Amino acid sequence: NNGRMSSIFIKEMNDDKYNTSYHNWSDNHFIVCSKPEKSKFKIVYISQNATSPSYTKEGDLITNNFNGIDFNDQGFKYTGDTLKTNRYPCKIWNTDFKKRTMKVVLFFGAESAIEIQTALPDSQVTFVPKPFKSDMHLPDAFRHEIEIPDEIFPHQWMDLSQKDL
Repeated sequence: NNGRMSSIFIKEMNDDKYNTSYHNWSDNHFIVCSKPEKSKFKIVYISQNATSPSYTKEGDLITNNFNGIDFNDQGFKYTGDTLKTNRYPCKIWNTDFKKRTMKVVLFFGAESAIEIQTALPDSQVTFVPKPFKSDMHLPDAFRHEIEIPDEIFPHQWMDLSQKDL
């Protein structure tokens, strides 16, 4: 399988979220977190132009590197559709199995910001395949044409003449 993780294996990882060997992103998977409506969090802005740490008037940190996360971190690469789904790329920093919570960092691409959630419920954390890495994108995945009989469509739909175009 050329080092690929199957989609089934990635799904099974979600049943074993506290296994720290899954916490680092791989070539095949990453982690997304749903952001709770009410929670305590800290915002950090990552700027490649920051020469030394500074703070916004709201007290948020601006820096070029925060605990190994910099402007080029791959977490910012997967932030595209997060506003539609409320699922943000995230990395797990620590876990508390007894409380069923995780300390995570969520990535927000537009602002190049990260949000540190110190006690995110583990139900908000999901392991997912990276784009185009799920089993359905394998070159030898089973595919066939969908056979729909012509009789189910109205005659007007089947008339492909150019007169009405």
